Amino acid sequence: MTNNTRAKPYGFWTYGGKNGLEGIANTVRELPDGRVQIVPDPDFPAVLPDDYILYALQHSPPARSQFMMLFPNLDPRSQQRLTELIQNNRSLTRLIRSDQAFSDMLQRRDVVSTVLVPNPLLSNRGS
Repeated sequence: MTNNTRAKPYGFWTYGGKNGLEGIANTVRELPDGRVQIVPDPDFPAVLPDDYILYALQHSPPARSQFMMLFPNLDPRSQQRLTELIQNNRSLTRLIRSDQAFSDMLQRRDVVSTVLVPNPLLSNRGS
């Protein structure tokens, strides 16, 4: 066993010596003043937050590859959490292969217009 394997037994997903993919979903609670509080499960808290997992899956090919290798060996509760996370965030789990592709995606969102401009050629068809 190499030093790197001992130091990072779960590869990209090693966090504090643990498998960062383990744990069940947090509970979101609204406080009386309207603020939102995220409450970890007291018995089996998620090691890494959902947004970190989604970002890593979207931006890192090694993270995605190692996720696919680790997923089958996770306990059923962790698998359920991650399955729901991916199903509820399909657009955030597509792999972006480069910074340029990420910039292009953001720019496309800004440029695509939802305003419909009337076409005079089409509006006179019925006359």
